[in-house]
Amino acid sequence: MTLLQDIFVLIKIIISSIKLYLYVIKYNKVLHMIENLGHKLKIARLRAGMKQQDVADRLGVTSQAISSYEAAGSNPNAQTLMKLAGIYGESTDYLLGLDKKKALFIDGLSDDEVDSLHTVANLYRKAKE
Repeated sequence: MTLLQDIFVLIKIIISSIKLYLYVIKYNKVLHMIENLGHKLKIARLRAGMKQQDVADRLGVTSQAISSYEAAGSNPNAQTLMKLAGIYGESTDYLLGLDKKKALFIDGLSDDEVDSLHTVANLYRKAKE
């Protein structure tokens, strides 16, 4: 081999190593997100004052499925995740760790009730300043 060929092979090895490194970083982030999803699902369920069986009944699945989601043994599909978010009053982005904000579902409330909630939330924010 010539020196130029050796350099070319070395560059290919370096590029492959960089790709592998980036893949590992991405995999770790996804793994962390999945682990956090289970934890957030459990916390959201507890905040909603629900048992696993209550959630399972609303979704039409077994309580073992809910337990598996919370333990990160399996992941809910997109449709189930959206249903869980609605049941718990959270956004899917929050559950997935993509957004730090929490959702407040106001379906069924009058405009006056929504305005009252905004007023109370703003008072809490000002009190923290």
